[in-house]
Amino acid sequence: MTERIDGIDATWFLGDDAIVIRYGRGRHVPELFDALGRVTVPHAAIARVRTGPGLAPGTTALRLDLREGACPLLDAAANRLGESVYPYRLTLPAGRPGLSTEHRAALARVATTPGPAPRYLVAAPSARARLRGFDGEMAFDGRTVALHWYWTGASPAKLRVGDVRLPLAGLVGVEWQSSTPLSGHLRVLRADEPAPPPPERDPGSIVFGAGYGLAHESLPFAAALAAAIAERRAESAATSATSAAGTATERAADAAGAPGPRDTADAPTEL
Repeated sequence: MTERIDGIDATWFLGDDAIVIRYGRGRHVPELFDALGRVTVPHAAIARVRTGPGLAPGTTALRLDLREGACPLLDAAANRLGESVYPYRLTLPAGRPGLSTEHRAALARVATTPGPAPRYLVAAPSARARLRGFDGEMAFDGRTVALHWYWTGASPAKLRVGDVRLPLAGLVGVEWQSSTPLSGHLRVLRADEPAPPPPERDPGSIVFGAGYGLAHESLPFAAALAAAIAERRAESAATSATSAAGTATERAADAAGAPGPRDTADAPTEL
């Protein structure tokens, strides 16, 4: 049976194996929540459920602490999200008597799991295929990240390199810094460049600021890209493991069938 908890900016539906969060809309709802729309959080992704005072006086907040590595959005944000826009937090209005007995029982039934997650357990949010920054734009087609520079904002270092195309296979992650009036960026981390230059000069980064790269636009894009990179790396690791296992099996079979010293001596010589 599903229990429903209505909050100020979202509604939680507590199911047997997952919590479905449907975010509200309106000028009092963070734009990031509006962009996310709806998220399903499997119980396997949850490390802890907490209840405590809300940010506003008289309110109560429910909070899901997710396991490390369970959510691409939180991974991309890297602890840079403020509590007011933490997406797995539900604020109950002031004046409400509190959680009902049914709601408390449903929350108590959530099967939490401590420790890091083996992979992303929360699906990446839907995101636009192209993200504009102050000095250029980044696009992702599912296989390749393409960066195009604006001559009006890009640094001479980026303009000298020109437009860039980076295959997914060569990427290891993303680095997101929320936009402020003068800073912020999104960088794709490359396996062949462990110490990249500052974002302003890095051809693997677009710089935010001046109204570009707002969190509700750039963070879902970064999360979707992080999830795609993680999936590609997992597939590559599985392929390598399968190949290594096959090679080891072939070598063992060859060793088992190879003639020993006596067999070699008795074997007829080919003419």
